[in-house]
Amino acid sequence: MHVQITGSKMAGVGGSAVVLSTRDYAGTKGAPVEDRPILRIISATETTINERFALGKFAAGDRIRARVEMSGYGPEPVLRADILVNGVVKKSCFVKGGGVFSECEVLTDTL
Repeated sequence: MHVQITGSKMAGVGGSAVVLSTRDYAGTKGAPVEDRPILRIISATETTINERFALGKFAAGDRIRARVEMSGYGPEPVLRADILVNGVVKKSCFVKGGGVFSECEVLTDTL
């Protein structure tokens, strides 16, 4: 599984992307276990972002969440997160224009 973060026309806006994954989110095998979060801070000097984070293998009962957020505003910036399974996008979320956030998640039992 991977999460792809892309952004365009981000100069002067800035923002962040956070990827969270939880093993056994429902607690059926014990207590849920949060993996270490991946945080990508996007400075206002960056124009384009294109990064892919490898998350490894997951089992049934796991959850992957991605959140993208813009710090400022602009007429055309777009910041997007895609959650991919075997190279195929399963969920996406995006922010356009700035100042807000968007979140998406994949539950592995639905794959």
